[in-house]
Amino acid sequence: MKYKRLVTVVTVAVFILLAIVAVFWLFRVREVKVRYVSYGENGTEKYLELDEITENTAIGKSILFINTDKLKEELETSDPYIFVEKIEKAYPDRIIVDAVKREENFSLLLNGEYYLFSSGNIYLRKTDIISDDVLKISFLSGSENAVGFHPGKTAEFLNGKLISYALEINSNADIEGDLIEEVLLSAERNRVYFKMATGVFVEFRFLPVNGGEEKNSALVGKAEVVFGEYLSLDEKSKLGGYLICYFTDDGKFVTEYTETEF
Repeated sequence: MKYKRLVTVVTVAVFILLAIVAVFWLFRVREVKVRYVSYGENGTEKYLELDEITENTAIGKSILFINTDKLKEELETSDPYIFVEKIEKAYPDRIIVDAVKREENFSLLLNGEYYLFSSGNIYLRKTDIISDDVLKISFLSGSENAVGFHPGKTAEFLNGKLISYALEINSNADIEGDLIEEVLLSAERNRVYFKMATGVFVEFRFLPVNGGEEKNSALVGKAEVVFGEYLSLDEKSKLGGYLICYFTDDGKFVTEYTETEF
Protein backbone atom coordinates (compact mmCIF):
# COMPACT_ATOMS: atom_id res chain seq x y z
CA MET A 1 0.00 0.00 0.00
CA LYS A 2 2.82 2.38 0.93
CA TYR A 3 4.59 1.44 -2.30
CA LYS A 4 1.50 2.19 -4.40
CA ARG A 5 1.03 5.52 -2.62
CA LEU A 6 4.69 6.42 -3.28
CA VAL A 7 4.31 5.50 -6.95
CA THR A 8 1.18 7.64 -7.16
CA VAL A 9 2.90 10.62 -5.54
CA VAL A 10 5.92 10.29 -7.81
CA THR A 11 3.71 9.91 -10.88
CA VAL A 12 1.71 13.01 -10.00
CA ALA A 13 4.90 14.98 -9.30
CA VAL A 14 6.42 13.91 -12.62
CA PHE A 15 3.18 14.80 -14.40
CA ILE A 16 3.11 18.25 -12.79
CA LEU A 17 6.78 18.80 -13.65
CA LEU A 18 6.19 17.77 -17.26
CA ALA A 19 3.15 20.03 -17.42
CA ILE A 20 5.20 22.96 -16.14
CA VAL A 21 7.97 22.25 -18.65
CA ALA A 22 5.38 21.95 -21.42
CA VAL A 23 3.83 25.29 -20.47
CA PHE A 24 7.23 26.99 -20.42
CA TRP A 25 8.08 25.39 -23.76
CA LEU A 26 4.74 26.36 -25.30
CA PHE A 27 4.90 29.96 -24.05
CA ARG A 28 8.57 30.51 -24.89
CA VAL A 29 9.09 33.54 -27.15
CA ARG A 30 10.11 32.35 -30.60
CA GLU A 31 9.52 35.50 -32.64
CA VAL A 32 9.75 39.24 -32.10
CA LYS A 33 8.00 41.28 -34.78
CA VAL A 34 8.87 44.97 -35.00
CA ARG A 35 6.41 47.23 -36.82
CA TYR A 36 7.85 50.69 -37.27
CA VAL A 37 7.40 54.03 -38.97
CA SER A 38 10.58 55.72 -40.12
CA TYR A 39 11.07 58.94 -42.07
CA GLY A 40 14.86 59.33 -42.04
CA GLU A 41 17.33 57.95 -44.54
CA ASN A 42 18.90 55.75 -41.87
CA GLY A 43 15.61 54.65 -40.35
CA THR A 44 15.74 51.09 -41.64
CA GLU A 45 19.26 50.61 -40.31
CA LYS A 46 18.20 51.91 -36.92
CA TYR A 47 15.34 49.48 -36.71
CA LEU A 48 17.39 46.54 -37.86
CA GLU A 49 19.32 47.29 -34.70
CA LEU A 50 16.01 47.40 -32.84
CA ASP A 51 15.16 43.94 -34.19
CA GLU A 52 18.42 42.63 -32.78
CA ILE A 53 17.87 44.30 -29.41
CA THR A 54 14.37 42.87 -28.99
CA GLU A 55 15.50 39.40 -29.99
CA ASN A 56 18.39 39.48 -27.54
CA THR A 57 16.05 40.71 -24.81
CA ALA A 58 13.04 38.44 -25.40
CA ILE A 59 13.82 35.37 -27.53
CA GLY A 60 13.83 32.17 -25.50
CA LYS A 61 12.22 33.70 -22.44
CA SER A 62 8.75 32.83 -21.19
CA ILE A 63 6.19 35.26 -22.57
CA LEU A 64 4.32 34.91 -19.27
CA PHE A 65 7.11 36.65 -17.36
CA ILE A 66 8.16 39.36 -19.80
CA ASN A 67 7.44 42.79 -18.35
CA THR A 68 6.42 44.94 -21.32
CA ASP A 69 7.02 48.22 -19.44
CA LYS A 70 10.56 47.15 -18.63
CA LEU A 71 11.12 45.99 -22.22
CA LYS A 72 9.90 49.39 -23.50
CA GLU A 73 12.31 51.17 -21.16
CA GLU A 74 15.21 48.94 -22.25
CA LEU A 75 14.51 49.58 -25.94
CA GLU A 76 14.21 53.35 -25.55
CA THR A 77 17.30 53.50 -23.34
CA SER A 78 19.29 51.60 -25.95
CA ASP A 79 18.74 54.38 -28.52
CA PRO A 80 17.14 57.81 -27.78
CA TYR A 81 15.79 57.91 -31.35
CA ILE A 82 13.50 54.95 -30.58
CA PHE A 83 10.01 55.66 -29.30
CA VAL A 84 8.01 52.53 -28.49
CA GLU A 85 4.31 53.20 -28.92
CA LYS A 86 3.11 49.77 -27.84
CA ILE A 87 4.32 46.26 -26.99
CA GLU A 88 1.85 43.43 -27.42
CA LYS A 89 2.06 39.82 -26.28
CA ALA A 90 0.66 37.58 -29.02
CA TYR A 91 0.20 34.29 -27.24
CA PRO A 92 1.59 31.76 -27.16
CA ASP A 93 5.02 32.74 -28.49
CA ARG A 94 5.24 36.14 -30.18
CA ILE A 95 6.07 39.69 -29.09
CA ILE A 96 4.91 42.55 -31.33
CA VAL A 97 6.60 45.95 -30.97
CA ASP A 98 5.15 49.13 -32.51
CA ALA A 99 7.95 51.70 -32.70
CA VAL A 100 8.55 55.09 -34.27
CA LYS A 101 11.79 56.87 -35.02
CA ARG A 102 12.01 60.19 -33.20
CA GLU A 103 12.78 63.02 -35.62
CA GLU A 104 15.22 65.86 -34.96
CA ASN A 105 13.01 68.89 -34.37
CA PHE A 106 15.21 71.67 -32.99
CA SER A 107 18.66 72.33 -31.59
CA LEU A 108 20.14 74.48 -28.83
CA LEU A 109 23.61 75.94 -29.35
CA LEU A 110 25.49 75.78 -26.04
CA ASN A 111 29.25 76.27 -25.66
CA GLY A 112 29.87 75.69 -29.35
CA GLU A 113 27.92 72.42 -29.56
CA TYR A 114 24.43 71.70 -30.84
CA TYR A 115 22.09 69.78 -28.54
CA LEU A 116 19.39 68.05 -30.59
CA PHE A 117 15.80 67.52 -29.46
CA SER A 118 12.73 65.83 -30.90
CA SER A 119 9.16 67.03 -30.41
CA GLY A 120 8.09 66.99 -26.78
CA ASN A 121 11.56 68.32 -25.81
CA ILE A 122 13.06 64.81 -25.83
CA TYR A 123 16.85 65.12 -25.77
CA LEU A 124 18.58 63.05 -28.47
CA ARG A 125 22.29 63.86 -28.64
CA LYS A 126 24.89 66.60 -29.12
CA THR A 127 26.81 67.22 -32.31
CA ASP A 128 29.01 69.71 -34.14
CA ILE A 129 26.95 69.67 -37.35
CA ILE A 130 23.17 69.69 -37.84
CA SER A 131 20.80 69.38 -40.77
CA ASP A 132 19.38 72.51 -42.43
CA ASP A 133 15.91 71.10 -41.67
CA VAL A 134 16.43 71.48 -37.92
CA LEU A 135 15.37 74.74 -36.26
CA LYS A 136 18.46 76.35 -34.71
CA ILE A 137 18.01 78.14 -31.37
CA SER A 138 20.72 80.02 -29.46
CA PHE A 139 20.93 82.65 -26.72
CA LEU A 140 21.79 86.34 -26.94
CA SER A 141 21.54 86.53 -23.15
CA GLY A 142 21.02 83.80 -20.62
CA SER A 143 21.75 80.16 -21.37
CA GLU A 144 20.84 76.61 -20.48
CA ASN A 145 22.34 73.98 -18.22
CA ALA A 146 22.93 70.73 -20.08
CA VAL A 147 22.98 68.84 -16.76
CA GLY A 148 19.21 68.44 -17.20
CA PHE A 149 19.60 66.72 -20.59
CA HIS A 150 19.42 62.91 -20.57
CA PRO A 151 19.20 60.91 -23.86
CA GLY A 152 15.66 59.70 -24.54
CA LYS A 153 14.21 61.78 -21.68
CA THR A 154 12.28 65.07 -21.53
CA ALA A 155 14.76 67.91 -21.05
CA GLU A 156 14.57 70.20 -18.04
CA PHE A 157 15.10 73.74 -19.35
CA LEU A 158 16.04 76.80 -17.31
CA ASN A 159 14.33 79.01 -19.90
CA GLY A 160 11.62 76.56 -20.88
CA LYS A 161 8.89 79.16 -21.40
CA LEU A 162 10.91 81.21 -23.86
CA ILE A 163 11.94 78.09 -25.78
CA SER A 164 8.31 76.99 -25.81
CA TYR A 165 7.24 80.36 -27.26
CA ALA A 166 9.86 80.07 -30.01
CA LEU A 167 8.73 76.57 -30.97
CA GLU A 168 5.05 77.52 -30.98
CA ILE A 169 5.71 80.60 -33.10
CA ASN A 170 7.69 78.53 -35.58
CA SER A 171 4.83 76.01 -35.73
CA ASN A 172 2.19 78.73 -36.20
CA ALA A 173 4.17 80.83 -38.67
CA ASP A 174 2.94 79.10 -41.83
CA ILE A 175 6.14 80.03 -43.64
CA GLU A 176 8.74 78.02 -45.55
CA GLY A 177 11.37 76.68 -43.15
CA ASP A 178 14.35 77.76 -45.25
CA LEU A 179 13.32 81.42 -44.78
CA ILE A 180 14.21 81.18 -41.08
CA GLU A 181 17.97 81.13 -40.59
CA GLU A 182 18.00 80.82 -36.80
CA VAL A 183 16.17 81.82 -33.61
CA LEU A 184 17.85 83.97 -30.96
CA LEU A 185 16.58 84.24 -27.39
CA SER A 186 17.15 87.00 -24.89
CA ALA A 187 16.27 85.62 -21.47
CA GLU A 188 17.02 88.96 -19.79
CA ARG A 189 14.67 90.95 -22.04
CA ASN A 190 12.06 88.21 -22.68
CA ARG A 191 12.47 88.50 -26.43
CA VAL A 192 12.52 86.00 -29.29
CA TYR A 193 14.23 86.99 -32.54
CA PHE A 194 13.69 85.11 -35.78
CA LYS A 195 16.65 85.91 -38.02
CA MET A 196 15.36 85.59 -41.56
CA ALA A 197 17.48 84.37 -44.45
CA THR A 198 16.93 87.73 -46.17
CA GLY A 199 18.59 89.61 -43.28
CA VAL A 200 15.73 91.18 -41.31
CA PHE A 201 14.88 90.15 -37.73
CA VAL A 202 11.29 89.34 -36.75
CA GLU A 203 11.14 90.20 -33.05
CA PHE A 204 8.52 89.08 -30.51
CA ARG A 205 8.54 91.05 -27.26
CA PHE A 206 7.09 89.14 -24.33
CA LEU A 207 6.09 90.27 -20.87
CA PRO A 208 7.66 88.70 -17.77
CA VAL A 209 6.22 85.21 -17.32
CA ASN A 210 4.69 86.04 -13.93
CA GLY A 211 1.57 88.03 -14.73
CA GLY A 212 1.97 88.19 -18.49
CA GLU A 213 0.86 84.71 -19.54
CA GLU A 214 -2.37 85.79 -21.22
CA LYS A 215 -0.79 88.45 -23.44
CA ASN A 216 2.20 86.24 -24.16
CA SER A 217 -0.05 83.43 -25.37
CA ALA A 218 -1.96 85.93 -27.51
CA LEU A 219 1.33 87.16 -29.00
CA VAL A 220 2.32 83.62 -29.92
CA GLY A 221 -1.07 83.28 -31.61
CA LYS A 222 -0.26 86.27 -33.83
CA ALA A 223 2.65 84.44 -35.52
CA GLU A 224 0.87 83.90 -38.83
CA VAL A 225 -0.13 87.58 -38.99
CA VAL A 226 3.39 88.78 -38.15
CA PHE A 227 5.12 86.59 -40.71
CA GLY A 228 2.48 87.62 -43.23
CA GLU A 229 3.65 91.20 -42.66
CA TYR A 230 7.25 90.07 -43.13
CA LEU A 231 6.35 88.61 -46.53
CA SER A 232 4.67 91.91 -47.49
CA LEU A 233 7.76 94.03 -46.70
CA ASP A 234 9.46 95.65 -49.67
CA GLU A 235 12.67 93.99 -50.85
CA LYS A 236 14.93 96.64 -49.27
CA SER A 237 13.31 96.27 -45.84
CA LYS A 238 13.68 92.49 -45.97
CA LEU A 239 17.46 92.91 -46.19
CA GLY A 240 17.85 94.28 -42.66
CA GLY A 241 16.28 95.98 -39.68
CA TYR A 242 13.60 94.74 -37.30
CA LEU A 243 9.94 93.83 -37.65
CA ILE A 244 8.82 94.15 -34.04
CA CYS A 245 5.56 92.95 -32.50
CA TYR A 246 4.17 93.30 -28.99
CA PHE A 247 1.10 94.11 -26.90
CA THR A 248 0.82 97.52 -25.27
CA ASP A 249 -0.20 97.98 -21.64
CA ASP A 250 -3.79 98.65 -22.71
CA GLY A 251 -3.90 95.42 -24.76
CA LYS A 252 -3.37 96.83 -28.26
CA PHE A 253 -1.45 94.57 -30.65
CA VAL A 254 1.32 96.45 -32.49
CA THR A 255 3.69 95.55 -35.32
CA GLU A 256 6.20 98.04 -36.68
CA TYR A 257 9.27 97.99 -38.87
CA THR A 258 12.39 99.89 -37.84
CA GLU A 259 15.94 99.96 -39.16
CA THR A 260 17.39 99.84 -35.65
CA GLU A 261 16.07 98.17 -32.52
CA PHE A 262 14.61 100.37 -29.78
